[in-house]
Amino acid sequence: MILLYNKYIQFTTDKPYDYSKMHLSMLLLFKVPENHPTEDIKFFGGWIMSPKRQRTDTTNLLLPLGYENNRLTIKAIQIGYLGPNYDVAGEYEYFKARFPFRHISELN
Repeated sequence: MILLYNKYIQFTTDKPYDYSKMHLSMLLLFKVPENHPTEDIKFFGGWIMSPKRQRTDTTNLLLPLGYENNRLTIKAIQIGYLGPNYDVAGEYEYFKARFPFRHISELN
């Protein structure tokens, strides 16, 4: 999967939007929580509307997605990217070490 992401990013011409697509696909692939201990968060890109470090015990790693009536939905209208290249491989490994894969039935 990471090989596919890396190949995709080599040939894209619109990196900020393509980074956002890849990040959203990671949120769909893994069951990322809406409340994760703040001391354990790690960022792999500069997302506009991404969870920000706050003086709280938990952070919503699922943004811009969220749950409404027990269904996964888009909670933000726009997501963008600023900063250095998105570390998709790093994020994949971080998520894989902490969160289970999402069951396909959650995406219906």
